[in-house]
Amino acid sequence: YTEIDKGPASVLAAVRRGAREGVLLDATTEPEFISAVLAKIHASETVADANQIEFRATAGFTANPLPEIKNITAIAREQSNSSVIVDNKLVVKVLRRITAGAHPEIEVGRFLADVAHFQNAPLFLGSAELVEGDSRSALVVVHEFIENQGDAWSVTANGLDRLVEEHRLTTVAESIAESLETASMVQRIRQIGRRTAEMHLAFARGTDTPGFEPEPISADDVARWTDASLARARTVFNLLRHHRSELADPVPQLAQTLLDHHDAIVRHIESGWNAHYDGLKIRHHGDFHLGQG
Repeated sequence: YTEIDKGPASVLAAVRRGAREGVLLDATTEPEFISAVLAKIHASETVADANQIEFRATAGFTANPLPEIKNITAIAREQSNSSVIVDNKLVVKVLRRITAGAHPEIEVGRFLADVAHFQNAPLFLGSAELVEGDSRSALVVVHEFIENQGDAWSVTANGLDRLVEEHRLTTVAESIAESLETASMVQRIRQIGRRTAEMHLAFARGTDTPGFEPEPISADDVARWTDASLARARTVFNLLRHHRSELADPVPQLAQTLLDHHDAIVRHIESGWNAHYDGLKIRHHGDFHLGQG
């Protein structure tokens, strides 16, 4: 409860006590709150009462002294969290939707930082979790802040827009394959593919880490994947049968071609029941896409 003026980004609601009026603030924009959370994570403290909150740092966070916080920039709130950038060095995410269980962002982040020592992702620095008996719920996660010009989705989409415009303006004598924009785009795609492969190779090496051990692909896995593919195919075929007339040309003709080959497609998927794979099942990121890159 406060009567101090604050910007609209930090105000959650107006409150009243008798004749006094004030506002309820989002603490994630308050330097004192962020400083206190970071200090406890850096020290790996545990605060205990009826339950307890475990603050845990990774080696990458404790390797250097905790700096004094001078500037906090709020990031637009999402449905499940509030995030701030601290001195263009740290990103602190406070989770507002609390769910019991191991949080993938903490589990995967800690593995990449302290076990795999993966260098090509923002370094996971620490977390705070509510511990209630045998149950754990993530409250805060902290990552290194990486200077950037936007996420990979925006950069790629903008590059493709420029490429299409260049193609529209290019004469027949000028080859678009020789353009600098094309070369830049191809190099960016290669780099994304390389980093994706490196991250999954890191997951595949988690042989001594609980929850990250590669596992052989079993017959039960193959049957489950095949059943899931069949169920998906049946759903798609049903949608095409009932809605193809509502689609714009030339999609109805393409949909009919798929429907005409229904039996062959189903037989091909069913052949997966007899498939055998020598590969391994490994962990994956779970939220890895261009909009997060």
